[in-house]
Amino acid sequence: MPRRILTLCRNLFRKRAVEKALDDELRSSLDILTQEKIKQGLSQSLARREALIEIGGIEQVKEEVRAARAGRILEDFARDLRFACRTLAKSPGFTAVAVLSLALGIGANTAIFSLINAVMLNLLPVRNPQRLVLLDWTGDMATIEGPPSPNAAPFSYPTFEDIRAHNQVFSSLFGFVPLGKPSIVIEGEASLAEGELVTGDYFSGLGVGPVLGRVITDADEKPGAPRVAVISYGYWSRRFGRNPKAVGKGATINGVPFTIVGVAPPEFFGVQPGRSVDVWVPLAEDSGLLPYGLSSGPGGLDPFTSSYWWWLLMMGRLKPGVSTQQGTAQADLLFRQSISNFLKTHPATVPPHIRLHPASRGLANLQQEFSEPLSILMILVSVVLLIACANIAALLVVRSNTRQREIAIRLALGASRGRLVRQLVGESVLLAGLGGALGLLFASWGSHALLVLMSGGREPLSVVVRLDAKVLAFTAVASMVTGILFGLAPAWRSTRVELTPALKATASGTSVVSQRTRLGLGNSLVIAQVALSLPLLIGAGLFVRTLENLENENLGFNPHHLLLFGVDPSQAGYKGEQQRIDFYGQLLQRLQALPGVKSATMSQSTLISDSQDSWNVSIEGLKPKPGQNMNVDWNFVGPSFFKAMEIPLLVGRGIGWQDTASSPQVVVVNREFARRFLDGRNPVGYTITFKNIVGKDPPSFSYRIVGMVQDAKYASLRQAPGPTVYGACSKMPAYFGELHYELRTVGNPLALVPTVRRAVRELDPNLPLAGVKTQTEQIAETLVQERLFARLSAFFAALAALLACIGLYGLMAYAVTRR
Repeated sequence: MPRRILTLCRNLFRKRAVEKALDDELRSSLDILTQEKIKQGLSQSLARREALIEIGGIEQVKEEVRAARAGRILEDFARDLRFACRTLAKSPGFTAVAVLSLALGIGANTAIFSLINAVMLNLLPVRNPQRLVLLDWTGDMATIEGPPSPNAAPFSYPTFEDIRAHNQVFSSLFGFVPLGKPSIVIEGEASLAEGELVTGDYFSGLGVGPVLGRVITDADEKPGAPRVAVISYGYWSRRFGRNPKAVGKGATINGVPFTIVGVAPPEFFGVQPGRSVDVWVPLAEDSGLLPYGLSSGPGGLDPFTSSYWWWLLMMGRLKPGVSTQQGTAQADLLFRQSISNFLKTHPATVPPHIRLHPASRGLANLQQEFSEPLSILMILVSVVLLIACANIAALLVVRSNTRQREIAIRLALGASRGRLVRQLVGESVLLAGLGGALGLLFASWGSHALLVLMSGGREPLSVVVRLDAKVLAFTAVASMVTGILFGLAPAWRSTRVELTPALKATASGTSVVSQRTRLGLGNSLVIAQVALSLPLLIGAGLFVRTLENLENENLGFNPHHLLLFGVDPSQAGYKGEQQRIDFYGQLLQRLQALPGVKSATMSQSTLISDSQDSWNVSIEGLKPKPGQNMNVDWNFVGPSFFKAMEIPLLVGRGIGWQDTASSPQVVVVNREFARRFLDGRNPVGYTITFKNIVGKDPPSFSYRIVGMVQDAKYASLRQAPGPTVYGACSKMPAYFGELHYELRTVGNPLALVPTVRRAVRELDPNLPLAGVKTQTEQIAETLVQERLFARLSAFFAALAALLACIGLYGLMAYAVTRR
């Protein structure tokens, strides 16, 4: 094998020396054979003639040797490539149209694939990510409280401690949970950031080291340890300008002092693609910070000791040689032992069991959200590429008319049909290669534009989109397959010429049979383009119509001239519930007095925000029908909420300033509530009750209905208004934290933002605003996928129609020219 490789390299790179050696050897053999013939009595000229006949001719033998020489295919390919370059250079118009068409098709496919690669295929930038697993459990335990998670079910902290202490299959086991968007005050300047609480072996378990300072360790978890934090490279760049003196600086996170001790590497964003963590802090009992920015556990539960509150996500690194099945078996045994006492008092309908999921690509939030849209878009752009192939194939069919005489001469001189097909396909592959190279440029622009569209006006997704080896390999394969796909059929048909008529024809002429043959193939290709374009155009119309219908939905309230923002006083050190209630009331009064504000209110959840609370209720004096769903949507609102949102009040009164923490508990319901549960009767005066499931002895809460309002969409444009209950913010039975303000303005809502910031700063300079936007912007954020499909499907459908028009124009121009 090495000798064959050396021979191949010598044939390819020392071609002149090889040709000279071949020529010398043949002439030496000819001279020897000529001398032998002379010795047999022949004359000099006759002996040389006989020797040439016996050898077979110098040039003929050279050609046979070249055909059998190693590397001949590469030589032919290089020769065909040079000839294709000269041929395409003679037709710059055709070449430009073909390359541009292919660049659009291949570039679109590359752009979508680069996003698929970034979202679904890239591994976490950590040490040996293939050994990482995410712990999950399945079962039915209705007596626990925990946040919903699309990736895995969370665990209680005592269970995590038990599994970590007795684990034998994981080289490292660590936990993490979002801190939410904490307020970080550095040198007197407050801002919001994305935070995460992690256990001490989080960074060591992932195998991530710092670029500056140190990372969080097990010692930082221990009681009494100094409060430390690690910031991300992006946050370090934005807030500190990559100043090394950032390490050692003090920072106040949600009112708790910390010291920055390290900076994470630039490629590390956390374990959830699409979400970039700005600051990591140790998960310690005395850290002063709790999951999701809470100031206390729901129902007063202690998150570090309670068996009722399950909130911690767990990830582990399997030891070398330990399989996923072995890890699952041992972790499941420890899990069931840990919760055995809990299950004795709270039996589960389905006993829980541990599951291990591969975590080499991190948590799957982004993958689950965009896997289907990206797959659909990949099919869409593949159809566009097929149309581009059919278009170029039709143009090649038309162009082959001018080359019939050339092809006929080559066939007449002895060229095989397969050799000509290979040469013509080489031209097609060269076109596809040029289109692929230009398509990479289009893809680099298009992928970033698609990333912006996928973000939908929200914070940009923390996804690294780059043209790595996988993307380049995909483009190369796509270009090669594309070139063969659109070049093979025209090349095969181009070599089917009738030699006599073709040789007699002028440069612009052709035989009638050949013309009809080519027109038939061209017609088929144009029909294929139109057939492929129509579904894209129809689909684009449907997507656009769907988006238009959603944007024109009757919301039940007026979304225009509404400014939204949120504040959480607990981030600035407000501890007591009454203290926070007083702060909210003072701020609301200040906002109502601002010039340009018609009315102001507040609520636990803003409308059309994909955020929704649903609780099961009972109505005093009414027995539910068999199988009736008694779930209702709940939202706690401030005074003048219905006036500010312009939701019509139908019966009774709304929530007002008189509804304080010490007043009777009252609610307002919507028309759908009365229709579904009261058969349309007036709901005022009825009492409703719901039971909080948190804690060992959960309390019940009763409210009297004092009013009814018109139906309004709550969480989503896609859902019809369900039974909805509006309570007073001062009467929230659960954690009283961040509230959102809605300001009805006279003019442009965003023009009022500086004034609002000033009003909040006057009340508390350390309190940042969260989620500042208009109501229309928030509605637009919930339509990310619909808008993405509508815009891209319309663009690609228009592109497909344009390519079909080019193919049709080329065929008709050819037919007219022939006539």
